[in-house]
This record gives sequence, C-alpha cells and structure tokens, in this order.
Amino acid sequence: MIATALRSRHYEVTTFTDPSKALDWLTGARWDVDLVVTDIMMPERSGLALAKAIRAKAGRVAILLISAWLSDEALWGEDQQDLPFLAKPFTMPELLGAVEEAMARFPRPTRDSP
Repeated sequence: MIATALRSRHYEVTTFTDPSKALDWLTGARWDVDLVVTDIMMPERSGLALAKAIRAKAGRVAILLISAWLSDEALWGEDQQDLPFLAKPFTMPELLGAVEEAMARFPRPTRDSP
C-alpha cells in the first residue's frame, strides 16, 4: 500500500521484505536514495536496528520509521531520536506529508557538494 501510494506520486520505489537484503541493496546502490521507509517491527531485524546500521554505514540518510506497535519514541534509543516517525494507521496524506518532512530534514547532498 505504501509503495503504491508513493508510486502514484511518481516516486521510484524499491521494496524488500528482508531487512538484510535491503541493507545489501542500499550498499550496492552506494546509498543513492532519497529516503528509506521501514517498519519498526520486522522479522530478523527491527527497523530501529536497520536504521542504526544505515546510519553507521552511510551517515545521515533520510529514514522514516513507521509502526502500529511502538509509538513511544522514548523507547527507541538516543541514536534514533531524530528520526521522523509515522504511527499506523495513517492516511495517504499523512504518509505523503511524513515522506516530504523526512526528505526535507535529511536532504541528500547535491552532486557538487564535497
């Protein structure tokens, strides 16, 4: 549903059901992405752990965390406190607003940047 909504707004979307495969793909793509959207509750690795791994390898990549279960941001840990969060259920306008906010908060460097 999220991928469909973002594609309808002309975002290019790549999806994964396995956090490790997503991390491998991001590494192979040389972190050339505008935003990573991840659910906090996932099999094998939590979205928080995925965000931490992304930050360790790529710095300040834009990440949007979503969850229906973990809405208390105080439980996330200090290194994820600055990450945008969207609680489920949400509307498509709320999703699109959160996506825009996350990308504005962590813009990719321009190709001319050192």
